[in-house]
Amino acid sequence: MSRLNFISNLIGYKFWIGGFILVIALGVTLCFKQVQKAEARVTAEVTNRITLEYNRKLLRMQDQYIVTQNQLTAKHQEIQNETQANLNATTAKYNAMVNSLSDRTSRYTTSNTASTSTTSNAEARPAATGAELSREDAEFLARYSTETEQLKLSLISCYKQYDNARESLINYQNKLTEGSGKPSKASTIN
Repeated sequence: MSRLNFISNLIGYKFWIGGFILVIALGVTLCFKQVQKAEARVTAEVTNRITLEYNRKLLRMQDQYIVTQNQLTAKHQEIQNETQANLNATTAKYNAMVNSLSDRTSRYTTSNTASTSTTSNAEARPAATGAELSREDAEFLARYSTETEQLKLSLISCYKQYDNARESLINYQNKLTEGSGKPSKASTIN
């Protein structure tokens, strides 16, 4: 009988051990599920924080872009107005020159004094003052100098616009890199 008792006791212990292992397995499974849920919750929370911070930075960048664009547009308009005023002044000078030339004689009505006044003696020639120019030649020179002045003013305007755009780009890049801790590449812009 003792053998039978031993076997029955052994079977009873197996159930207890099996039950204990089953309870431990269920506990581990439940803990694992809780850890997975907590991990998913933390991952979602971190993702939300990162997304929120990214969206804030994006909005700041968009706001800065709009401000920079408005500043560039205003400065461009200011330069254009200044250039137009300078061009108008140049055109007014040209018109005044042309009006003052109306009392000059025409090339076609002047006598052939140039051929009669040629001498081999260089000292006999008067200094060139422009007074001998015909109306047509003087108008051509006035128009030529006006066009040159207009081109110069337009070139200066282009330089100002380029410098303004370059400066705005450098400032914008510096503002973007201020909070990131990264070095600015603004010094490499040419």
